[in-house]
This record gives sequence, structure tokens and C-alpha cells, in this order.
Amino acid sequence: MNDWRGPDDPGCPYNWPKWKRIYMTSIPAFLCINVSFASSVYTSGANNIPEHFGVHRVVSLLGLSLFLWGLGLGAVITAPVSEYYGRRIVYLTTVPIFGLSILVVSKGGGTNADLWQPALAGFVYPFYFVSPFLGLALGRIVLKPFKMLFVESIALFLTIYMAFNFALFYSFFVVFPYIFGGQYGFTPGQQGLTFISIALGCVIGFLAVVYIDRRTYPPLEVKYGVSAVPPEYRLYGTMVGCALNPVSLFWFGWTADAGVHWPSPVVAAVPFAVGNIMVYSSGALYTMNSYGSLHGASALSANSLLRYAGGGTFPLLTVQMFSSLEFRWASSLLGFVSVTLVLVPWVLYKYGERIRAHSQYTTIEEPVLGNSLVEFRNERE
Repeated sequence: MNDWRGPDDPGCPYNWPKWKRIYMTSIPAFLCINVSFASSVYTSGANNIPEHFGVHRVVSLLGLSLFLWGLGLGAVITAPVSEYYGRRIVYLTTVPIFGLSILVVSKGGGTNADLWQPALAGFVYPFYFVSPFLGLALGRIVLKPFKMLFVESIALFLTIYMAFNFALFYSFFVVFPYIFGGQYGFTPGQQGLTFISIALGCVIGFLAVVYIDRRTYPPLEVKYGVSAVPPEYRLYGTMVGCALNPVSLFWFGWTADAGVHWPSPVVAAVPFAVGNIMVYSSGALYTMNSYGSLHGASALSANSLLRYAGGGTFPLLTVQMFSSLEFRWASSLLGFVSVTLVLVPWVLYKYGERIRAHSQYTTIEEPVLGNSLVEFRNERE
């Protein structure tokens, strides 16, 4: 139960000045950019590793994979700590060491839940959630997340869907140099410029999520009341963006050929990035609204574990798959899987309330004393 002394308690983050909350939100966002930039910049030199060290191309990508696996493991360890002991201790112990700064990524969602009311979350969260993707383009405690992953249907299916998309996102950083360097003869500098399309898609995806939220959420608050809007309405962005990923994969696969001018496969990456941002931002918002600040960080850390595990594994398999199959069929195979997963947000939108009724980690939020919230934990072992 929150221990604020009333709706005007200056200690409650909801009552902090807006500039202070924006500043506090920007910290984890820029940390995400820092961390994801460090992971993607590795791929720019990966092509030279086999020749320099005399190793297979797959081995040259292990640096990226190990980094991403560490991201997933760090999230699982630190997210529950932030829920039980507060966010501050996590930031103070991990941020000073860059090698461990990857551990703060999953805490940003919990920090934002502390700072912003649900009415403003649809604007703030996309700003935070876009940061890891944009950074890529630019260059009980531990067991709780595992338990949520296996006993919570919402966490499980959303995590599988988002992990698959995220893994494909990282695969693009291996496929782009492979295709544009091999098929089109681009120099390393020219290959780097092709990622502008992904950065552009990230920005468009962010703007799209914010637009959808601002158009839909305020009327819903009038209808249901502040802090009482069913979480399923957060899935609008995911339901729109989910169709863009398979379209992009088919488009990219069937035009990434020397016989087709290079702008087509480059532009094909734009809707893929847009769809990824929309699916992840809205899906993560839905997760946080479903489990609240008490359990939300653990749910997102379980999500991070699978996302980064997939992100670390897929690049090792992608080159082999694109080498063994034709480009078009390798990309189409991934597109067919993406088509199947499109059903996830639509099923959750229709049956989410019924699924949440059986959750072991429910958070009941009731508006009291103006804008403060009382949360009751109902964790049935």
C-alpha cells in the first residue's frame, strides 16, 4: 500500500514538477540508447573478424550474442530487486559501472510507472520504449520473473511475440551487411547508411503510438474513470503495428536481389521498424497496466530475458539460413511465422479480461484521495 499522506503529498512522484518527471524519464531512456548502441556498433566490424582472426563468420557474431544474453540475465536479476527494495538502489549500484549499466534497462518501465499517471503513460512510455530500438539504429527475487513467464498467459504469449520481433530486429543488423555488401557491393560506409531506414521507422512508430493513444485514451478515461480503463485498450497500437512486420519481411525478401534496385529493400525496413515499435510500446504498456508497478517490472524483465536471448541467438542462425535458402524464401519463412503471431494481440484484446481474472499477480487499483492510488497485492501462491 502506498504511504502517501494525501493527494498533495510532495513526496508522491505524481506531484513532482513536470520538468523533473521528464528529466527522470529521460535518464533510463538515454541509458537504453547507450546500451543498445553498444550492442549494434559491434556488428559494423563483425565482417572483418573472420579474416583477422581466422574464424567462422558465426563465431565472429558471438560477441553480439553474449552481450545480448547478458542483457536478458541482468534484467531478470535486478527487476525484482527494484520491486522489493526500490528503483534507487538499482540505479546507484549499476549505473557507475558501464559494464553493468545494461542491468538498468528493465527498471525504466518501473521508474516510469512511479512517475506518471496512467493518463499520461501513453505519451511517456513510447518515448522510453523506442530508445533501445533507436539506439540500435544509431550504432522469491530472481525466480519471480521466471515464474510469471510460465504461470501468466499474458506474460507468456506477449513475451513470445515480442521476443520473436525483437530477435528479427537484431537479425537485420547482420542481414543488411550480408545482403547490401554481397548482393549490391556496398562499401561499409554505404552499408551503414542503409540503417537510416530503421531509425526513421523507429521515429514514425513512436509518433504513431503517441497519436493513437492521445486519440483513444482520454475518451476512455471519461467513460471508465481515471485509472479504471481496462488494460486491453492499450493494445490498439499493437493491433495496428502487428500487420506491418510480415508485410515488411515479404517485401524485403522478394526485392533483396541484385536485379531489383537497392532502394526497395532499404525502404522495406521502414514498416518493419514501425511495427516493432508499435508492438513493443503498446505491448509493454499493456503489461504494466495489467500487473501494475508492483509486479510490472518483473513481467517486463521476463520479457527482456526472452527478447535478448532471442536477439542473441537469431543473428547466429540468420546468416546460415540466408546462405542455405534463397533470400526470398528465408525472409518468407520468417514472414509466415510473423503472420501466425499476429493473432496474439487480437486474442488478448478479446479475452484479456477473462485471462487476467485468473492471474496470480493481480493488482487492484482504486482511485482514492484525488490522484493517489492504493494498490493491493493479491499473489496467490
